[in-house]
Order: sequence, then C-alpha cells, then structure tokens
Amino acid sequence: MNLPLQICHLPLVPIRATASHKAEMITQLLFGELYSILESENNWLQIKIVDDGYLGWIDKNQHQNTGEIEANKLQNSLPNIACQAFIKVQNTNNTVEFYLPFGARLHFLDKNDIGFNGILYPLKINEFILPNPTNFEQNVEKFASQFLNVPYLWGGKTHFGIDCSGFTQQVFIALGIKLQRDAWQQAQQGIVVDFLETAKLG
Repeated sequence: MNLPLQICHLPLVPIRATASHKAEMITQLLFGELYSILESENNWLQIKIVDDGYLGWIDKNQHQNTGEIEANKLQNSLPNIACQAFIKVQNTNNTVEFYLPFGARLHFLDKNDIGFNGILYPLKINEFILPNPTNFEQNVEKFASQFLNVPYLWGGKTHFGIDCSGFTQQVFIALGIKLQRDAWQQAQQGIVVDFLETAKLG
C-alpha cells in the first residue's frame, strides 16, 4: 500500500495492538498527528506514527485519506500544539464543533486557523503554542502540572486518561522535544544523571 502521508482528522483515535476492537489499546492518535499506512486487513489499517515510529491498528472508519496535495504541505508544516486540556473548535459556518485535547497538532496556522480538507477552524491565540525549549524548566512545570489528578489509562494520552510514558511524551511535545512512546524507549533518550543532586526539573 502506497498512500501519501496521512493526518488524524478526529480529536482522538484508539490504536490497537491487533486488528480487533477487542485488542489492547496501546496508544492513541491525536488530531493533527501524522501517520503512514503500512497494510490493510478487513476493516482495519496498520499504521506507523511519524513522530515516534509507533506501530498499531486503527479502524478504517476513523481514517480519512489526506490526498497528495495536503500530504505535500504537511511534510513541510511546523505544527503548533494545543496547550490546554481541551480546546473547543468550530468551523467558519458553525456546522462542525468538537474538542481538541492537549497535544493536538495544529497545522497551517498562518491565518490563526486550522486548515484541513478545505475547512477552516478559527482558534484563539492563547490556546496553542509553537513549541520552543526556551525557558524549559519554567514551562515543563506549567505543562506537567496541568495533568494533576488525571486518571491513569493504559495507552492514554489525554486528560480523560493517560499513562506514565504518555504523560511524559505529551508534556515534552509541548516543549518542542519529541520522545518515544514507551518508558523503556524514553529511558534511552536524553542525558544520564549520575547523582540525584545534579538532577533538574524535567
């Protein structure tokens, strides 16, 4: 299967370990995240997430073909990141309304809106950020504290439920730092801290 780069058009899509609704949810795909399709099986698609290389299966009904032109634009797009627990968006005709979770990728914001498949979703300027590692310690505390009291959910990546590595990945993507999905993978990234006294926030 040789489809162009794809973009998640729904607020959240569960990714399963195998091609079945009964299978374990291993992670989630958020609005604006990019992925490629590896193969198709019945009503399921095996995908690979662009940012972290994670593999899994999504229901075909939760996929919308991006198209060659959109895919080419996405390749060169530096997305903004939703930086609040949930952001309510509507299209310009007020016919589509939904909520984006923290960490949703917002592409094509040069006109202060999300552009996707010809639909524009106006946004407020303070609801998204262009990730920047500047003032890292200050910002990592601000973003991490937003997840206080969020329930644990295996494979989760939002304020409705999140797991430990999903929490770390979501906080760091808002800082412009891409981490792998699982804790054992994240442990191999970054810089080793030899002594507790040298550890710093984040």
